[in-house]
Amino acid sequence: MRSNTAYLLFPIAGILASLLIPYDRLALRMLVGGVISGLGVLAADAGFTFGDLPGMPSRLRAYFGSRPRSRTAARFAALALLLMSLAALLFSPDNKREAVYTLPALLMFGGAAALWAAVRFDPPAVQIAETTAEPLTPSRGSLPLTVIGVLLLLLAGETAGRALGIQMLSYVSLPVQALFFYSGIALVVLGLGGIGDLRLPGLPPDALRSLRPRRAWLRPAFWRGTRGEVATIALIFCAALLLRAWNLEAGLRVSVDEALAIDGTMHYFGGAIGLVGRPSEYITTLLMPQWQGELIHLMGRSVTSLRLVSAFVGALTVVVTYFLARDLFRDRRTGVIAALFLLALPPHLHFSRIGLIHIADPLFGSLGIWFLIRGLRFNRRIDWALAGASLALTQYFFEAGRLFYIPLVAAWFLGAAALSLLNRLRLRRRFDMAPVRLPFKGIFVALLALILVATPVYYAIFSRNRDANPRLTTSGGFDLILAPFQDDDGLTGEEASALARRILFPFSVYVSQPEQAAFYGGRQPLLLVYVVPFFLLGTAFLLARWRSAAVILILWVLLTALTNALLRDSAVYARWHVVFPAAAVVTAVGVRYLLPMLFPRPELPLTLEAARNAPAANAVPQRAELPPPAAAPSPRRAFAVVVGVAALLVIGQVNYYYAIHVPAFERQAREFKPYPDGYDAAMRAADVPNYTDIYLIANPIPDINVPRIWIAYLTQSDVATLRYFPLAAEDFTEEFVETLPEDRHLALFIDNQAPLAILTAVNAFGCSIENSPYEIVPPTKEYVLCFVDRGFTEAVG
Repeated sequence: MRSNTAYLLFPIAGILASLLIPYDRLALRMLVGGVISGLGVLAADAGFTFGDLPGMPSRLRAYFGSRPRSRTAARFAALALLLMSLAALLFSPDNKREAVYTLPALLMFGGAAALWAAVRFDPPAVQIAETTAEPLTPSRGSLPLTVIGVLLLLLAGETAGRALGIQMLSYVSLPVQALFFYSGIALVVLGLGGIGDLRLPGLPPDALRSLRPRRAWLRPAFWRGTRGEVATIALIFCAALLLRAWNLEAGLRVSVDEALAIDGTMHYFGGAIGLVGRPSEYITTLLMPQWQGELIHLMGRSVTSLRLVSAFVGALTVVVTYFLARDLFRDRRTGVIAALFLLALPPHLHFSRIGLIHIADPLFGSLGIWFLIRGLRFNRRIDWALAGASLALTQYFFEAGRLFYIPLVAAWFLGAAALSLLNRLRLRRRFDMAPVRLPFKGIFVALLALILVATPVYYAIFSRNRDANPRLTTSGGFDLILAPFQDDDGLTGEEASALARRILFPFSVYVSQPEQAAFYGGRQPLLLVYVVPFFLLGTAFLLARWRSAAVILILWVLLTALTNALLRDSAVYARWHVVFPAAAVVTAVGVRYLLPMLFPRPELPLTLEAARNAPAANAVPQRAELPPPAAAPSPRRAFAVVVGVAALLVIGQVNYYYAIHVPAFERQAREFKPYPDGYDAAMRAADVPNYTDIYLIANPIPDINVPRIWIAYLTQSDVATLRYFPLAAEDFTEEFVETLPEDRHLALFIDNQAPLAILTAVNAFGCSIENSPYEIVPPTKEYVLCFVDRGFTEAVG
């Protein structure tokens, strides 16, 4: 084909491309067709022929090989950051009117391609943890310790399950059950970890000397080398705890299903349910209710004492995230940045400030993954045993953690085993390479620890014939996924489109979709718009490292979205808490390793010897001749930019949560219900005297259960001391007032939008109308109080 006629292919391609665009987008069709057709003019001007295509890769490689590689990488990195930022802006719910993700998705993929090109030219100096070839240390565990631990765990399971009907165990208190349970876990970990081996007398004399390094932490030199990191960890923990524990009493003046947490503590105080038993559909075990109950014993009954345990658990998760990122990337700065992101992540802040058990899931899930990383790096028994025990503890809290973390780890290791098998079948035969070996003995130790530590909770479940996952039974959407395949007409195009939307929709939660419930609320997605570019960059970077141990982060993010696609309501953030640590680490990767690429390192001057050995100008450099990536530290200005961007993102997220999100969420939580704020009424009713009848009067008739649970918790009163009644405002009449008892106080909480009911109360009792001491937004969701004192003086409690 002659070159001058070949240019006609460009207009033809432009016409075909414009036909793919919907007919009603005439301007867009003309723009796309014109741009593609115009490429023919550019090709003719450049003298380009199709005969140049076979040599184009070599020419491009020669061109880029002659350029400073660091500068080329910087340009691609800048392009990647620009494209990801534009994608984040278009993904943001503030900038789109409908759920159309085509353009931002294209920008996102373009940013990923630019990033991969930048990494190809000048890879950042990142050291991802690798599997060690060292044998399992020590080679054996301690059977006596493990057996004693198993017996204690079985005892804890029997006290809750009562399968054997041992009457004596019914008198064992919950603190003693906790002693059995935690002691059993410790002994199983120590036994499987090979600590405290009772066969020391049989060891050779020189073996005892090898135990001395284990006491290195007693030496001053150890603390001199680690005091900087210890101080960093202490600061991170204190900052995380301060942000989560600040003003818990009134800083979030709504109840986020915390009546369920109160119910759990009441079961703990009652003592009728075993420690590892399931008291209700929403409370898996009494582990976290016990922590809350013991803190309530120390601090008294208050909103703070109920929520403070969550603040501590959330702060500990921040510290564990530091260790996870540090050991996965073998870099303390990555750990610090990841911890700071989780410290300020608004959803994690939020769930750390409410009394639900959800926040414990990411603590033990990330703890288990951290110990698995250490097991891969060092192949020590104690790390594998701790990993299994930590993953087993995810079975004792909310159902999301129970169903997520163990399959996540299983997928991780199954993928690694598949890669190992491929290496054996292909690479070893062709290149005489040693196959990648997984530490199967260590994995077996972790599996044993997982099974043994998880045994008590399933012992209790199976003994009482309970459903192990009642929330999945209630909220699962498997039928929504499988129904299209069960029809006689097969999978239609419309059903396939709906199925694709259902599978892809959860991914929008990260960047675009606000919560569709009132657990977290707000009008922003899980990640704020100025965090999204770095999250996308970190994801793209880790996808390029999918053969490394860092693939666990990608699996963590992907499987969280795919798991939520199986639920009826995918955008309920109470089920997304499992991914918070992974989101923080991925974002930290985007900041820590990719921002420095924007600043090219200075090129070394060309010496005479290097000039003599340089290839000819017309020579095409081969792949093996390209210079290796430099491992020199980033320039100071690059480090300053990393610190500055990380600080701005942290401050911006904290400011967003407290200044914007909390007021908006409180408003949403009140508007979510058709009647006024019952939580505010409960807080005000906690000070009423004994023998008071508490009425909530509104249209429609309000739910009395949540206020009743809160008042009973705060006052420790029984049904004879305080009584609770919901009432429609239209039924509060003079005739009803005459039926009220005169031997009990009255606390009449009346909807401020019911003026006739307020007038009736004032005329009947002459009481003064009291407004809430706190600002209620919107004002239409406020109860006014008419308190009728019958002359009694005894106070509640």
